[in-house]
Amino acid sequence: MKTRYILPIACLLAIAILIPGPVTAQSDECDNKALRDEVSNLIQGGASQDEIEALTAGCAANEPLRAGGEPLLSNQAGAQTTTATGSIFWEQIDACGYHPQRRELDCAVEVRQRFGFAGTPPGAPGFNGPGSWEWIQFCVDFGGGLVPINLSAVHVHDEAYGVNPSWYYGVSVQANPALHTALVNGQTLKARAILSWTLIPTGCNYIPIWGNQADFKIKLDP
Repeated sequence: MKTRYILPIACLLAIAILIPGPVTAQSDECDNKALRDEVSNLIQGGASQDEIEALTAGCAANEPLRAGGEPLLSNQAGAQTTTATGSIFWEQIDACGYHPQRRELDCAVEVRQRFGFAGTPPGAPGFNGPGSWEWIQFCVDFGGGLVPINLSAVHVHDEAYGVNPSWYYGVSVQANPALHTALVNGQTLKARAILSWTLIPTGCNYIPIWGNQADFKIKLDP
């Protein structure tokens, strides 16, 4: 068991100043629970996105990896693989699909805990708070590697009424002009969706502290 601790926010911010940000891949192992509590407190205190990113700069998920240091697969079914690139204790993508006529990605996001989302909704039992965002970055490979398509999110809160998880949220991400103008002729393209709690993904190789990624194929039927 690793010792869990919480550094004062001032100390963490002082450390973060020395690290250029934002980053797309975190390198230093951090205590997920302690850091999540710190981030939730910042959110409830009205901190800016820049302040939250400064606190978490340089951190990576510290959950178990496969032999060789590769991330765990949270699910593998046929052509779709979801990989636990970050912590999946609180949330994860379960599956994604693309609606070619509506030009829309839809992902099922599973919320796996009652806590850790920056407070219960206003007027609900418990400690009310602003809640937090589950972000999804959508990427597609047109033949030259994955490129960003669009970004979307769902807003979530802590559970207030004693109901146990899991909950499933549908997150829709719209196409961009590159995908809109791709030939809708039945061709198949590689795609990726990256889930990240609170921290906004910055690219198609982004490694979240909290979240995972789904790699799958989309078929552009007319």
